[in-house]
Amino acid sequence: MKISAYTTLFILMLVFFTNMPVTDCIAGEGNTSTTKVVSATTQTGLPYAVVTSHSGKGIYTDEQGVFDATVFPAGDSLTFYCVGYERVTRSAGQLPGTIALQPLSRTMNEVVISANTPVKTIPYPKRGMPSTWSSSVGMELATRIPFPPEDSGKLKKLTEVRIRIKQLNEENPCRLHIYAATPADTPGEELLTKDILLTKKDANLIAFRKDLSGEDIYVSSSSVFVGIEWIGHTKRAELKEQGKHIHTAPFLRMTQYIPEIRTYMRFLGGHGWLPEKALPGEKNPANMVVSLSYR
Repeated sequence: MKISAYTTLFILMLVFFTNMPVTDCIAGEGNTSTTKVVSATTQTGLPYAVVTSHSGKGIYTDEQGVFDATVFPAGDSLTFYCVGYERVTRSAGQLPGTIALQPLSRTMNEVVISANTPVKTIPYPKRGMPSTWSSSVGMELATRIPFPPEDSGKLKKLTEVRIRIKQLNEENPCRLHIYAATPADTPGEELLTKDILLTKKDANLIAFRKDLSGEDIYVSSSSVFVGIEWIGHTKRAELKEQGKHIHTAPFLRMTQYIPEIRTYMRFLGGHGWLPEKALPGEKNPANMVVSLSYR
């Protein structure tokens, strides 16, 4: 029965993605008119910056911050975004050669958490992790990580995150997200102040593992969301020319032993978060397997 449920889900995902405008989300695969997205302070290109249109289409810039401007109709309105930068909106028909994004000006009171404060870890779920999950470029999953009741409301500094994976390709960058939780327990404000890309070097055989101690992420809430967004292959065009099959995402370990919905999904250029519900024939929803450390 479980195999049948996964097969059904896979077929539904194939049908869904063939109608999504994110099947070819990496820019710069042809001789076209291009625009470059850069940091306003350094004038360097922003790799994999997000470009979405009012009509619901979305792409990423390439490793140099360049994207194909002709994929959007001239009358469309485009929004440019990268983690740690202000959003900018421009008309697709009046794009300059360069779009400069200003860094976010976030101010916070000085926070001191003693190095002697012990590190606590919210472990992976204790029960088994029966399923794996792959997806398309431009898809993001984010799962809610609740803190122990005794630490809810207390100031905490996030120090490390681990996301269970089963399979990862060499040329497949992913973007990490840390979100505050909204009152409705859905992903809210981005807590990261700089772009963090996860690649093969950030993974061992079973998990992505990222040190967050230098990111100064302080929270006093009862939970946060950890998200992972699939950007695509850095050598996508080259692999296509070689006739090689392209896996567009790593395979995540997912657990169905957590009874409540913690994991939400959204798509590049889409309209909000969708809850991950139980698969056909299953009792519990599919949830990402994440471990989080803090002090």
